[in-house]
Amino acid sequence: MKTSVVIVYLQLTATVSCANAEKMKTIQEVKQSHEEELLAIPGVVSVGIGMGDKGHSAIIVGIAGTDAGAGATIPQSIEGYRVIVKPTGTVRAE
Repeated sequence: MKTSVVIVYLQLTATVSCANAEKMKTIQEVKQSHEEELLAIPGVVSVGIGMGDKGHSAIIVGIAGTDAGAGATIPQSIEGYRVIVKPTGTVRAE
């Protein structure tokens, strides 16, 4: 009986994990759906996609200066993707 319970549990866990993986949005979709709200945060000048320190994809948020206030209001992750805050300075279109 214990063996049956363990096998059923493992099968259910695997099924739930696969279902969650299928529902997870790509980083491009996540960036696109949250870009407007991130750019509305005072001090945020850009939102992009890059690589984190461990080689995983991350959402890169550029802020105008080194002011910790702007970075403090930016989430550390969005929908499972890490958010990295980088001071980039003011962005100007030419």
